[in-house]
Amino acid sequence: MKVLAHIHTFNDADVIQATLGAVLGQTVPPDGVLIVDNASTDGTLDFDIPEGVAVVRQEQNLGTSGAVHIGLRYGLDHGYDWVWTFDADSAPRPDALAKLLELYDQFPEDRRERTACIASLPIDAANGRAYHGLRIRPGSYDVVEPSDELPWYRCDVTMWTGAMFKLAATRDFGLPSMDYVLDWGEYEYGYRRMLAGYDTYIHTESILDHDVRGPSLSFVPRRLGPITLRVLEMPPIRAYYYIRNNLNFWLYRYRGPRRLTVSLLRLYKCAKLIGNAFLVRENRGKMLGACLRGYWDGVFGLMHKRF
Repeated sequence: MKVLAHIHTFNDADVIQATLGAVLGQTVPPDGVLIVDNASTDGTLDFDIPEGVAVVRQEQNLGTSGAVHIGLRYGLDHGYDWVWTFDADSAPRPDALAKLLELYDQFPEDRRERTACIASLPIDAANGRAYHGLRIRPGSYDVVEPSDELPWYRCDVTMWTGAMFKLAATRDFGLPSMDYVLDWGEYEYGYRRMLAGYDTYIHTESILDHDVRGPSLSFVPRRLGPITLRVLEMPPIRAYYYIRNNLNFWLYRYRGPRRLTVSLLRLYKCAKLIGNAFLVRENRGKMLGACLRGYWDGVFGLMHKRF
């Protein structure tokens, strides 16, 4: 099985070499490495690229979903069987790839045929929190609670980073949507795999350290008189895509039960995020504008729009 390791990056000069070193330092090394640079301006790739590492430089920032689309298409065009994807701020531990391949080899033939993705388990580098996979349910999702009996489990959605996609299955249900750019692209892609009859697994002993530079969003306490509220702080660009893509998924992509109830629920929850924008301290005007635009574009399915 030929494995392509894919790293997508945007202005990651401070972490990209460490991630590349972790990928190249696997006990079972990948058969090729691809870096997709989303038009970085900080000199992200101003270092000696090791021999055998391919680079695709985009003229504009395609976001995570766009970069993963490029990486999977590259894998298809160059005869790879799997593409193992990474954010540039994630570093797989040395045996991460070996454990993924061993797990797939241990599956019975019928399970291998149904498998579209096997993922490493991301661990927050700051606090040790594990980002477990999700199961989609009407209007929301549940975090999977892994069993103590097996070091792997099935889920519907996993993060882009650490996910290894089987390209034979990808040919069946297609590439990720480039229109999702940031946020919720992995939900849509995982749900599409599920609808096509394929399974996604996470191996809890295949570990990668994620967010090595710290998270881009957080909850901050804000006092309003006697009440303390948890206010979500994030860059306006993430607020736009989170709301727009969230609404697009549940209003247009979801095919499960109680669709009307689900749609109303998500409209309400995303409206609450607009209220949240009034409480942020930094970039309040930009945040509010991003949330309102994201809500409008999500409701009307304007996925061609960009922040």
